[in-house]
Amino acid sequence: MTSRTDPAGQTRPQDFGSLVTGLVSVASRSIEGELRGRGFSVLEYSIVRALDESGQANSTQLSHLLPVEMSSISRAVANLVDSGYVRRNRRRDDRRVVMLSLTPAGRELAEELRNQVNDNYESLLHGISERELNAFTSVVHRILDNHSEASRNG
Repeated sequence: MTSRTDPAGQTRPQDFGSLVTGLVSVASRSIEGELRGRGFSVLEYSIVRALDESGQANSTQLSHLLPVEMSSISRAVANLVDSGYVRRNRRRDDRRVVMLSLTPAGRELAEELRNQVNDNYESLLHGISERELNAFTSVVHRILDNHSEASRNG
């Protein structure tokens, strides 16, 4: 554990979990209002982004990527299907499996939302040098790799 100096000049212990939670909270809140203004939730955006990156996925695969209950994913997918951004396709080799993919309107939406979110993130990164951002990114990747390795080793 490291320490930091607060605005009053007091040295306080720095809790890694609090930093991560704070960062996730700030990043989510910064885009939540903009997405809501366009009629989308952060979860719906996350689904659109995941499908844009992967090409297609089923709800189970999305549940492994997104830290929410399957019922929330199902409701969000239903909203996106009803809005014409996502389509459901049954696999020919196993009709029980429903694959999800973006429609052309969904791909256009993904690009628009990605640009909007990236602009928002740019404002969060204001004043941070490329060197600092590269160091941060490197540390985050190392933490994720450590987690993956620890998960594999049980």
